[in-house]
Amino acid sequence: MTKLELLEIIRNGESSYTEFKLDSISPNELAEVFVGFANSDGGKVLLGLDDNGDIIGITKDKIEEWVINICRNNCEPGIIPLVETVEVEPAKKVMVVTIPRGLGSVYKTNRGRWRIRVGSTTREASTEELARLFQQRGMVHFDIAPVPKVGFGQLDMRRVRYYWEVIRKIKLDEVETKLEDLLLNSQIMTQIDEGKFLTIAGTLIFAKNPERFLPQAGITAVRFKGNDLSYETLDREDIEEALVNSYDDEGKIIEYGVIEKAIRFVERNTSTFSYMDGIVRKDIPQYLKESVREAIVNAVAHRHYSIIGSKIRLFVFNNRLEVRSPGKIPNTVTIEQMKASCHYARNPVIVKFLQHFGYVEDIGLGIPNKIIKLMKEHSGKEPELKELGEEFIVTLFPAEAKENMERG
Repeated sequence: MTKLELLEIIRNGESSYTEFKLDSISPNELAEVFVGFANSDGGKVLLGLDDNGDIIGITKDKIEEWVINICRNNCEPGIIPLVETVEVEPAKKVMVVTIPRGLGSVYKTNRGRWRIRVGSTTREASTEELARLFQQRGMVHFDIAPVPKVGFGQLDMRRVRYYWEVIRKIKLDEVETKLEDLLLNSQIMTQIDEGKFLTIAGTLIFAKNPERFLPQAGITAVRFKGNDLSYETLDREDIEEALVNSYDDEGKIIEYGVIEKAIRFVERNTSTFSYMDGIVRKDIPQYLKESVREAIVNAVAHRHYSIIGSKIRLFVFNNRLEVRSPGKIPNTVTIEQMKASCHYARNPVIVKFLQHFGYVEDIGLGIPNKIIKLMKEHSGKEPELKELGEEFIVTLFPAEAKENMERG
């Protein structure tokens, strides 16, 4: 790093990616800063500056060895930093310690403190933030975590029996294996010291009224009057149920699940345009059902269920449809990679069950083929994928009526 580059960083002040510290800081305090950067997006610690950005300079002997030892001994797992020393003024040097983002680990200090970076401060990670961090780094799949107090009695046995007997072709009355063992082996249930409970995946797919136990489950669907978020709405529904349909003994739907209810909400709040092709009447919906289904399925399959206070939000405006899913996309995947068929299953057990129920087909191909390609061909406008805060948003644009069409 050059002197000019360093002075520009100092001029911009402390931020999410920059921290100023004197080298008189204790090893334990500095380790917390290092851990905070490693658990976030990485950053730089400038040693030799006070909190105001005034250059005091390095005073400690063998400071590089001191920094390396803190990264190795006071951080778990150890961090490998990039260390540079820049002379800013005669006899005044600043050490720049670059901490990389930890892609495959979650870090803590040797005193057991989990830190994250929030703005220009380093603070304790909450239980919710820590759970998301472990999930982002691929160290645990949140969908197999137990849901306390949700046991065998909360299962919707119609859905359970349909899954095993119709989809898996296993007659429950004829197998020697106990149903409870089947549920444990398939990760619908899990066993911990306190007993046997449904997993998050098992609760979302097979429980009666899962929203009672997982308030973040379900979808808030709103049809707005115009093109903007406002209090003027034409329709609203809090969609709460198991994710999949419930069937009777003859295979007929007796209760729609969250996915189908969301699709039906879109259908009743969007238009169809009709035109005559010779003597044949043809109907053109604003949005293709297959694309809408894929956007909703992706949201329920890949959202962050560790974000307790947020539901999936389905917004229908005059000029677009948005599916807003809580949680950023994983650090290992970019939006451009998603468009090119890169796949990451944040909740692999949920995805497995949705595959079995026929909602997930081509792993990794849903976004490029069913959402982007089909809707671009249908409406002439490419759907938009973006992150906004802690949400991942898929936006579809409607097909417009042609001059020779009539509103259906």
